[in-house]
Amino acid sequence: MSKPKKNSKKQRHQHELESQVSKSSAMPKLNIYLGVFVFLFGFGLYANTIYHDYAYDDVSVILDNRLTQMGLEGIPDLFTKAYWYGFRGDNYGTYRPLSLITFALEYEFIGNDPHVSHFINVLLYGCTALVLFVVLLRLFNGSIPIAKNQKYVLPLLITLIYIAHPVHTEVVANIKSRDEIMCLLFFLLAMLFILDYLFNKTIQQSNGKSAVYLFLALIFYYLSVISKETAITFIAIIPLTFYFFTKLSTKKILLVSSYFLGIAVIYLMMRLSFLDSFAEGENLAPIDNTIAASMNYSQRFATPVYILMLYLKILFVPHPLIYDYSYKMIDIVEWTNWKAILSFLIHLGLVIWAFKGFRNKDKIAYGIWIYFIPLSLVSNIVILIGSTMAERFLFIPSLGFSFALVFLLIKFFKIEEESGFSISDIIKKNKSLLTVVGLILVFYCFKTVTRNEVWKDNFTLYSADIENTTKSARANLFYGQELLEMGKVEPDPNKKKELFDDTKKYISKAGIIDPTYSDVWLNLGIAYVESGDNKTAIQNYQKVISIDPKYDKAYYNMGNAYFNLKEWTKAEEVYRKAFEINPQYVKAYYNLGNVYLKLNRNNEAIQYYDKALTLDPYYVDIYNNKGNALTNMDEYGKAVEVYKKAITINPNGPMLYNNMGNALNHMKKYDEAIASFKKAIQINPNYESAINNIGVAYFYKKNYKEAINFFSRVLQVNPKDRGAVMNIGFCYQQLGNKKKAKEFFDRAKTI
Repeated sequence: MSKPKKNSKKQRHQHELESQVSKSSAMPKLNIYLGVFVFLFGFGLYANTIYHDYAYDDVSVILDNRLTQMGLEGIPDLFTKAYWYGFRGDNYGTYRPLSLITFALEYEFIGNDPHVSHFINVLLYGCTALVLFVVLLRLFNGSIPIAKNQKYVLPLLITLIYIAHPVHTEVVANIKSRDEIMCLLFFLLAMLFILDYLFNKTIQQSNGKSAVYLFLALIFYYLSVISKETAITFIAIIPLTFYFFTKLSTKKILLVSSYFLGIAVIYLMMRLSFLDSFAEGENLAPIDNTIAASMNYSQRFATPVYILMLYLKILFVPHPLIYDYSYKMIDIVEWTNWKAILSFLIHLGLVIWAFKGFRNKDKIAYGIWIYFIPLSLVSNIVILIGSTMAERFLFIPSLGFSFALVFLLIKFFKIEEESGFSISDIIKKNKSLLTVVGLILVFYCFKTVTRNEVWKDNFTLYSADIENTTKSARANLFYGQELLEMGKVEPDPNKKKELFDDTKKYISKAGIIDPTYSDVWLNLGIAYVESGDNKTAIQNYQKVISIDPKYDKAYYNMGNAYFNLKEWTKAEEVYRKAFEINPQYVKAYYNLGNVYLKLNRNNEAIQYYDKALTLDPYYVDIYNNKGNALTNMDEYGKAVEVYKKAITINPNGPMLYNNMGNALNHMKKYDEAIASFKKAIQINPNYESAINNIGVAYFYKKNYKEAINFFSRVLQVNPKDRGAVMNIGFCYQQLGNKKKAKEFFDRAKTI
């Protein structure tokens, strides 16, 4: 009798993987139903953000980013420059081009539409929920011995708690933070395909699927890492996950992980090649990172350890949530401070648990690892980054928290091990656990949906959070800036004054919190300019320069204040200083040209207008004023060509048509002039100057009756326009009606 053959090592390995990774083609109906549910759950939680406007960093990353605003044309530079290059010209620090490229594509095909951008964020978040659930199903199917129904309950609970957590509102409701969503989504897709690769490779399918799965896994990991550099930490999470959820050998785990390490190395080489520096800046200011204000090593390391406890607090009790944790929202502490000591002890305990649970593959320990690993990159313990603390930094670490929380709960609430795959069976047999989780989810969902509303726009965000950010210099400044913008457009003089007074109040408070924060004094100066107090504004700009002598905007704004005071020589001096510091400062060249235009030095004005236009050939106002300078020089034909160029850029600018009509009038091309003026009033029916100029053109054509008609229309817009009254008198004088002419001349004397 022959002995039964022993399974070969390869066959045993095949059996292990078959029991650990489910086949994608054999997904039961319940998986599909639950998958659809978690997608709709994630999408529905943030559906109320779709009609929001741009807010917070959206403006600098999208609207004020010259590269994203170039659409397809800007993509090569977006791919080869630092994250903030298109906004402030810095080619160092972070390199995460993918989200910026998506914004450029949106601009190219849709334009600046915040609703579409928000929809994409919400859609990506729903997809993240779905893929997370599927990955967890794969990992739990055949891992440590658990009942079959737990293989659905655990992935579902972890996914729901993670997706519902309110700390994610900053990421999903803020368009700019799409980089966080894409980073996690693409990593999860990479995990999904690497699991498929392991399964197909083990069962030795001859159709080449395994190679395709590996290729897709590496592509998705590459997309993850160019979404945000947090993906670098996944190099540690990948082997950790294989260790905790499979029986793969250490050699196999390291081999598979090395593929991803290769992608990470490629990313780092690209970053090194494209950027001028890895660092976010040699000297971080306290306003960027409070820890930079540390006076000694004790403060330098005690403070970030204390901040780790604040992160845990937000995860367990996500209230209140705020958008800003900058200087001085968080106290700098010494190691003698009880908060630092308590945080150290808590985290020491977590580290011990993580290491002790490593050997027996404890899933709470796994959650702790998944929490700590990505958080380490932004913890400020190893290196200082450009932020003290931020809720968005918990987007990926909170997955580890959700994992650990669910396994802590099942330690207290035993899951029934009877098989059963219907939703009703799962609910019936796990009432206690699901009741507690349900209460958590109700709170999380309520907090998420209500917090979403706060992210509607800048004013809603800043005004809602100002009560909880009174210690923050930046929050007070931002709220003051919003009040300033509201004051600029407020038609009621009393309300305008009230808004400007509140502006000064909040911005001044920011200056008290951080007197070295140069943007405070810059914006306070702007507030005084808007209030009509240019001399006080200049004093504030001088304070900016005393803090930062190279701050080009301070010189530019000071030039504007001198311009308002008609101190042309001083305005000329500081505008020159602005573009000496920043040779790309278009507005400084433009406004220096305006100084010369005021002084009737038209040739010099044109010189600086041309310089500005070489830097920004689409700046309509520059063409307009260049045309005015040419008109002053009697170069009417050249002026008309310049106005036409401006109109091709902005065909809806009534002033352009009016000014072009004036030049045509001087050329005695009255019919063309009238057509241009009429285009102006077609755009703005109450454009007084254009209506008057049509009357002037008809006067020169000796069509006095039609001229009277248009001068009369001027008086309908502005009954106190003395010039229009005089012009009607001149028309009647030309018509030989001396009585009517005298009537209007006498009327003009009373105005």
